[in-house]
Amino acid sequence: NKTDFVATDLKEALEQLLIQKDMTKSQCIAAANIQRNYGYQIFSGERVPSRDKLLCLCFALKLTIEETHQLLCCSGYADLYAKNKGDSILLFALQSSLSVLEVNDLLYEMGEGILV
Repeated sequence: NKTDFVATDLKEALEQLLIQKDMTKSQCIAAANIQRNYGYQIFSGERVPSRDKLLCLCFALKLTIEETHQLLCCSGYADLYAKNKGDSILLFALQSSLSVLEVNDLLYEMGEGILV
């Protein structure tokens, strides 16, 4: 069952994704609409982000649903669940490559809590 376990930690996974997506930390943090200091602490491994902040990073990096799943697994958070209304909206937003602000607008319009 080794393939079912996550081998990398969150810091390593984020670094790999930045390289794959050809983004800098500052670009990602700005696109995620996260406070600069807090964002750098996440990337350095000093702080563990909330699930919402991690999802903001996923949208900033324009991750696929599979990449988002892997990042959520690295952090120990629950995967997006299609039968949950808020998660279903997030899955749609990932497929549509929406920005964090667009996602929050959509969540608000649908009566769900925004990504804080």
